Amino acid sequence: MNPGPVFKKTRFLKIWFRKIRKAYYSFIAFSGNAVLRPFFTKKKQDSETVRRILIVRVDRLGDLILSIPAIRAVRETFKEAEITLLVSPENHEIARGIPGINATMVFEKGLLSMTHSLKKSKFDLVLVLHPGFRLNFLSWLTGAKQRAGYATCGAGFFLTHGLPDDRDVRSRHEVESALEIAGLAGAVTENREVELNISPGDMKLAEDYISKNIKQNRFAVVHPGSRYRHIRWLPEGFAQVADYLVESGMDVIVLAGPGENALAGKVAEMMKHKPVILSGISLGKLSGLLSRASLFVGNSTGTMHLAAALKIPVVAIFGNNHPLDSYRSWGPWGKGNIVVKSDLSCRGCHPADCKSFDCMKAVKPADVIAAIRTMPGFRRK
Repeated sequence: MNPGPVFKKTRFLKIWFRKIRKAYYSFIAFSGNAVLRPFFTKKKQDSETVRRILIVRVDRLGDLILSIPAIRAVRETFKEAEITLLVSPENHEIARGIPGINATMVFEKGLLSMTHSLKKSKFDLVLVLHPGFRLNFLSWLTGAKQRAGYATCGAGFFLTHGLPDDRDVRSRHEVESALEIAGLAGAVTENREVELNISPGDMKLAEDYISKNIKQNRFAVVHPGSRYRHIRWLPEGFAQVADYLVESGMDVIVLAGPGENALAGKVAEMMKHKPVILSGISLGKLSGLLSRASLFVGNSTGTMHLAAALKIPVVAIFGNNHPLDSYRSWGPWGKGNIVVKSDLSCRGCHPADCKSFDCMKAVKPADVIAAIRTMPGFRRK
């Protein structure tokens, strides 16, 4: 599929917009470091006096899950400190199952109301694991003496310890990037496992659902959706893989995230065998359900990372090789998981510019099925 002249013009404008934005951020960074940084930087604090720590991770589910090793590093280094995790409202349920934290807070859009709550906690150290001008500014507003994060969007001068955000050009897994931020405060760990606790209540809800909807001893969860179109594999591909799993003696749950009901229905319609379609489920109940699954097949999504954190065998489908979306940065973390990817690498590729999705189309159902057949413990009936 060759992009038309309208797309080429749009892509040209996007490229120049990114260049102008980068120059704007550089100007802000230069001005802030030259003029304002002395007002934002306090005397370095002894790590032994760190009693209250705030970890900020307010973006998506997968990002939060991949930050768990960094959170562990903070806990192991600051053993007596009280650690609070600031997360988005939709991830609050999952955040409570992360080991090593004392409390969770929900991020509010209004900085003034958020600042009032955070200042009362009198944090000594703030770690901002998600890059952004507003979050770096928020870290300064807390009044903490130590503030570590990405020196990005021109907002590095709000921090006492900043790391250049080069993730758009450097392929490095998000687990390692988060650990790098924690390392700025001296936090380290030898254990890089991603672990998550499930509440007994959520586990009971999941088991009730399984007893009512699953007939076989084994079941697989297939998730055809994703946040972005350019990382979403073809519905017909998922349908063929799901049929193969049914014919292998497994029940199949086709999972629909928010706004994905039509997509899940499309996959089910393309199948020869009728699957179970699941939508509108809470993250807690989903965690319990995934922990009982024999296999997860899906795109690069938070659900995929959730399955990997629960030690469920994962077959993840990747196409785009740009560092922003590459499996090298966002593949399932942990042993026993498999990434099925295309070798297509478009010159000058940027995820936001893609219109043809050739890299996803290059992944064939036979490739995914071949990966499933190599999974430890997988067998056909």
